[in-house]
Amino acid sequence: MIDAVHAFRPTLTAGRLAERMSVDQALHQLLCTARPWPVAVPGLRITRAVHRCGRLAAQLGILNSCLSRSLAIAALTANRKRVQLFIGFRADAASARSILGHAWVTVDGRNLSDPPGSAVNTSIYAISRSFPISSR
Repeated sequence: MIDAVHAFRPTLTAGRLAERMSVDQALHQLLCTARPWPVAVPGLRITRAVHRCGRLAAQLGILNSCLSRSLAIAALTANRKRVQLFIGFRADAASARSILGHAWVTVDGRNLSDPPGSAVNTSIYAISRSFPISSR
């Protein structure tokens, strides 16, 4: 429960920002306001807390998507080595006119946002943003 308390504000903020601004702007604002969890806290514990808070955010009418959760996870793990936020896209096989997208976070090459292997199959084209940002 205490984990959800610490993840609550960054998760809600990420949901609000993801609806109103670009990914870079939202990530920058989160990195300036959210305090990363200590490196000793396992990444899976952070991910579970963010997912719990995301479900609550949805009940409050705030965006709970892979993008908003990944922004929150990225901000809460920004003090770790090799943190990357990925946004991937691929054509929807069912419809020639739509694109499927997905966002996920890796820390030291390990996917924190999704079950093992799921994000790898999500994208043909991926954008990656590495941090921590040096201005921090």
